[in-house]
Amino acid sequence: MRHDPLVDFSKSPHAAVRPVPLSAVTLTGGFWGRRESLNRDVGIPHGRRMLEDTGSFEAFDIAAGTSHAPLRGFVYRDSDVYKWLEAAGFAGVDAEDIIAKVARAQGEDGYVNTSFANENAHKRFSNLASDHEIYCAGHLMQAAVAHHRTTGETSLLDTATKFANYLYEQFGPDGTVGACGHPEAEMALIELYRVTGDDNYLTLAHRFIEARGRGVLSGREYVQDHLPFLDQHEAVGHAVRALYLYVGAADYYLESGDQRYLSTLNKLWDDVQKKTYITGGIGARHEGEAFGEAFELPNARAYAETCAAIASMMWNWRLFAISADPKYLDTIERAMYNGFLSGMSEDGKSYFYVNPLASNGNHVRKEWYDCACCPPNIYRTLASIRGMLFATDDKGIYCNFYDNCRIDDGNYSLEMITDYPASGSIRIVNHVDSHYELVLRIPSWVERATVRYNGMEQAAQPGRFFRVRKQWLHGDRVDLELEMKPARIFANPRITDSRDCVALTRGLLVYCIETADNSGIPIADLAIDPRAPIQEDSSAEAPRLQFEGLIGQPGESLYSAESPATASARPTVTAIPYFAWANREPGEMKVWLPVAEP
Repeated sequence: MRHDPLVDFSKSPHAAVRPVPLSAVTLTGGFWGRRESLNRDVGIPHGRRMLEDTGSFEAFDIAAGTSHAPLRGFVYRDSDVYKWLEAAGFAGVDAEDIIAKVARAQGEDGYVNTSFANENAHKRFSNLASDHEIYCAGHLMQAAVAHHRTTGETSLLDTATKFANYLYEQFGPDGTVGACGHPEAEMALIELYRVTGDDNYLTLAHRFIEARGRGVLSGREYVQDHLPFLDQHEAVGHAVRALYLYVGAADYYLESGDQRYLSTLNKLWDDVQKKTYITGGIGARHEGEAFGEAFELPNARAYAETCAAIASMMWNWRLFAISADPKYLDTIERAMYNGFLSGMSEDGKSYFYVNPLASNGNHVRKEWYDCACCPPNIYRTLASIRGMLFATDDKGIYCNFYDNCRIDDGNYSLEMITDYPASGSIRIVNHVDSHYELVLRIPSWVERATVRYNGMEQAAQPGRFFRVRKQWLHGDRVDLELEMKPARIFANPRITDSRDCVALTRGLLVYCIETADNSGIPIADLAIDPRAPIQEDSSAEAPRLQFEGLIGQPGESLYSAESPATASARPTVTAIPYFAWANREPGEMKVWLPVAEP
């Protein structure tokens, strides 16, 4: 079996768990299996067409001197190609022609970047804060690692290691102190170290982290140069840049065990929890695509970039690797099913860059963006999401997330049968005779969970792992039942936009109200009686929810000495999962509903 984990902390000395190979896990239909297939058959091919149409592939021909067309796109265009290549590697999609283009564009010294080739070569590393050269190199490394692990080939890996060696010459111990305005290479270099065993890459990643806060990038929060990393206790600045830095720092801790890094990561995680939307989205401000203050979580003006949800998942995956603490899996799950998944349409061909929690009907997905970071990021995440379903340690195997799948890694052979998240019924069937511990994550959102095995039924505690240690025989099974029922979630009153409001959830899914299901209802004026019963209307993947809403009479005046009129209508309102909104005709949408008395 290939050793092709999503992130290879299998030999990291400070990891509490080990990853499983991607090739060991097969999604067999189910919620994520359908999306994995859609991504492979529709999304990734669509991305290839878009990258061709926008000149991103041709840019490598221009750099190689085989095309004389003008360059198109932003200075970081190469990163979109590399993320697409990473997705293709994980998905088993042939991309050898694009890999060859990248290799032909590489200089003899190892440098490759289409914006700084030929007549622009003299501008290399002249603007580390803005030009994204090291950022693009990081995405090349990640694409190369994915391609190598899933195919065994070294063509792209050779290109990436040559560039990494060039970066070490420029920025290693005998070079210049520097870093990139957009963190990314830190995690990529450490993954390259894990593949090659070359300590120089770990050293360079550490130097890039330590260079921050030294004024080499103008000292701005936006580029994570405001403080040395180890002095950072508050998440500020561009959300994706910050989170990518935290990912790299977590990877560095996994290899080094530097407790100062772990302490800083824990403080930052606590702060980010006060700046995360109920959907798992991150980033309150359009200005600077940035974190806001604690509890600053506007709804209609939310930024919540799709890439930030992905970055949160990446960071929490490393934190789980460090600690084996299920709270990090809960955080991943919230983003996976809500703030990440809303980033792609149901047909796999259009995307959100920004994921607000309320809309007046003007927010629609696009088939591509001039700044196209999000679509290929979605592709690589969907192509590799199966790599997070399980983990192992010396005692047994962890079931981190639930979907129809099989795992056969040489030590464990399990089948998972479920229609999660439509229901919380999960059956796990063992197919090997062995003695081990089966570890089931019990999500923190569940009120009641039961586990049945060996003719016994036991209650399981939310937010913890439930462990079944026994001698397993072929055909043994465990049934996990997670109670799924609608719930009203009240916002912390310090969240100004959502004060005195509730959001509807069912299990892990956040719901929203959309015009397409509620014709004639002025959603902006819609409120909810907190005592109103909520009904479920079952559908294929997740039930719709229905309840009696309240429509007030706001009047025409901005201000009045009279209190607003009581409800003038009580329509039946339908709510759908947040991930599914904006797939029909444009219309209003909101997640948080004001509480009103009838």
